[in-house]
Amino acid sequence: MDFRQPQVRAFFAENALYWLREYRFDGLRLDAVHAIEDQDWLGDMAAFVRREIAAIAPGRHVHLVVENDDNSVALLQSGFDAQWNDDEHHVLHHMLTGEAQSYYADYADEAAGRLARCLAQGFDYQGQPSPFRAGRRRGEPSAELPPTSFIFFLQNHDQTGNRPWGERLRTLCMHNEDALRAAIALQLLTPQIPLLFMGEEYGALAPFLYFTSFDNDELLRAIREGRQREHASATKSDGATQRLPDPNDQKTWDACMALPGLSVDRDQEWRALYGQLLRVRHAFITPYLDGARSLSARALGPMAVQAGWQLNNGAVLSVYCNLSNAGVSIEPASPDEIVLYAGPRQPHTHARSDTLRAHATLATIVPEPS
Repeated sequence: MDFRQPQVRAFFAENALYWLREYRFDGLRLDAVHAIEDQDWLGDMAAFVRREIAAIAPGRHVHLVVENDDNSVALLQSGFDAQWNDDEHHVLHHMLTGEAQSYYADYADEAAGRLARCLAQGFDYQGQPSPFRAGRRRGEPSAELPPTSFIFFLQNHDQTGNRPWGERLRTLCMHNEDALRAAIALQLLTPQIPLLFMGEEYGALAPFLYFTSFDNDELLRAIREGRQREHASATKSDGATQRLPDPNDQKTWDACMALPGLSVDRDQEWRALYGQLLRVRHAFITPYLDGARSLSARALGPMAVQAGWQLNNGAVLSVYCNLSNAGVSIEPASPDEIVLYAGPRQPHTHARSDTLRAHATLATIVPEPS
């Protein structure tokens, strides 16, 4: 698509407006905008959409979100609300699973420090060379952006569906589900915007496979062969080697749809965890996000981090996350510090110790002095 042409620019800008105006979508996510050569169009489109919506419905806000492998700050300063933070996903995925192939290799060294950088500044890659990209520099400085400029996710359709066998994170973390629970708590209790992938909220185990529905035999052959080449050396999470599922086979689609019901105990346990964390977020974090800012973040060890933010009511939110198999020391509690969450599998208490146990997340708040 040649976005240098006025007709092309207008067509896609008006298409974006169509979904927002006619179907009242809350917002739009623009896929892979790094592949659009004429980046000026993106800013023009955002301005056009916001101008037209303001004329139709004064005061209505629409959410414009991008996926951008370039980690460009400019878009987040010119009409777009937030970006999917691949850096944060990649480093946490590495820490939870140990995977270091492909782009995860960029996050395998000093992982906790990288996670702390994401929590404090948004992007990990802010202009430094990316080994996975043959040393090409990637990203722009992002520390001045608010936490709400970053979408924090542990899974999405890309990161799950593009895997050879579409394993969800719970399957990959079957050996250590409490570490995954601790990561979920980190995700939901920071001021960044959490994104949940369908089924996460009740711990779905069904895979999300790469599937298609095409009738063109030549296209199907190219897709099948391309997937096999791309993942020629891949093995399943249990180490087994087998041929990839056929994307166009009805059984592939059916396997993705085989989500369990919500009656079994394990599903209710996951729903209870998400419900608890979202209630904490709703009461203590969400109302005070406008104007929230990062204070600091640091690694507490190879697999543990601490981060803090000041919310717009003056309160200081602190989150400590330990994904390791051993406890780590944390700073002493202040007299007016209130525990919002301590878990998983830990009784709630209003006081905290100076040690964060293995596979745990702790969230506290210090109210603004009256």
